[in-house]
Amino acid sequence: MESRAPKRTPRRKPGRPLRLATSEATLAATARILAEGGYAPLTIDRVAENAGVARASINRRWPGKLGLVVDLFTRLTAAVPPPNTGNLVSDLTAHFDNYIAGVPTPGGRIMPALIAESFDNRELAVALHDVYLVPRRERAIHMLQHAIDRGEIRAGIDPGIVADMISGFVWQRRDVSGQDMDAAVARRFIELLLGGAATSKVRLAYVRRQGNEEELLE
Repeated sequence: MESRAPKRTPRRKPGRPLRLATSEATLAATARILAEGGYAPLTIDRVAENAGVARASINRRWPGKLGLVVDLFTRLTAAVPPPNTGNLVSDLTAHFDNYIAGVPTPGGRIMPALIAESFDNRELAVALHDVYLVPRRERAIHMLQHAIDRGEIRAGIDPGIVADMISGFVWQRRDVSGQDMDAAVARRFIELLLGGAATSKVRLAYVRRQGNEEELLE
């Protein structure tokens, strides 16, 4: 079957500057509606009514409801700066703090439900990939690359794999299995991530089989 290139994520339409209060009210209403029922029931009419703004004002600036979601998450993601303390443990702790808090919105945590809904909605999946998942992963990779540059993580370690380990752990524990995800759990994971699970005996046997005994000197 011929594969189709994903549609480009819609951007906000140009036009006269929208009053800041109106813009904030519109995006806050978008977040509340998403929290209440997800993406499917989100409509421009509902947003306009919830925000107390004219539908025409929304239509002038956003290319439909997907544009509202894109703008909302672009702003929210940018509002959480990546950790840059100069210390790996502190960076990882702050990184987990961000995960624990979730993406803050006027409607509460809405990301897990949107990601689940995106499996059946191609345009939503592309938008979340572009404005949330990829930027968040890239920021984690940059954080880990800084640690490699400082000599806190061994050279040759793939920061992308480590970033995926972190996000995968959070997603599985909190959003799939519904277990607690708090600072104590994050601390135990950081200890495991930095110290490894294997004993020195098992690690020695492994690196010898791989022919990488020089790793033990690092």
